[in-house]
Amino acid sequence: MKIIFIFCLIFSLSVPAMAGDGHNHGDSAFSNNQMSKAFDLTEIQIQNLQLTDETVIRRDLYQTTTIGMSLKRDPSQDTIIAQGFILEDKRLFEIEKGMRTIIQLDILPEQDFYGEIYEINTEMDPFTKMFSIYSKFISPLPFSFTGLKGEMIIFLNKQKNALAISKEALQGDNGDYYVFVRKGKHFERRSVSIGDISGKYIEITHGLTEGEKIVIQGSHQLQFISTSNNEHKHDQEEE
Repeated sequence: MKIIFIFCLIFSLSVPAMAGDGHNHGDSAFSNNQMSKAFDLTEIQIQNLQLTDETVIRRDLYQTTTIGMSLKRDPSQDTIIAQGFILEDKRLFEIEKGMRTIIQLDILPEQDFYGEIYEINTEMDPFTKMFSIYSKFISPLPFSFTGLKGEMIIFLNKQKNALAISKEALQGDNGDYYVFVRKGKHFERRSVSIGDISGKYIEITHGLTEGEKIVIQGSHQLQFISTSNNEHKHDQEEE
């Protein structure tokens, strides 16, 4: 339903406003397939796209490892915990009690739950041939279901303090990455280079400076902004 809503919204914005001659609410910015590198949006468009942004800052980045997990009830504490599963490999010797975790459930892929490792089973399960890693939840769960599956991201040793942004802000692939920098109602498509990935954050090695604001929610839709109408708008303003 969310995908359908987004495409309906973009389609509706691509239809010229029926307000008569001389009235332009900026909706025509979406009427061309040519991607724009810089453009302005009206307040209505920003609200309709539900854009949210974040400030670019330096963050502590950690090396991480991701394992499969499922939720179960710990009878000794009468609480829901995450049981992670790991094969016999070198990662087993890198994981320690007290390390932070992020639990991502298959049924709630856009929501992170934070936890901490409190137990490591040093005996291999004879049937699955796997070891178990147990994480308690620091952030509360909105339900008490067991058996739900997902992934456990474990933060290992600290790597560096670096400029980093949320994964949702990054667009592109195959080395051609970019973000949308926001200054009020003005937006700029900015090419960036990335480094390490740490949980939900990605290191930015080139293209952004600390303190700038970038779009998180709605960044994908901004790819459909066209150039021609924005350039025409600026030409009219110069006249």
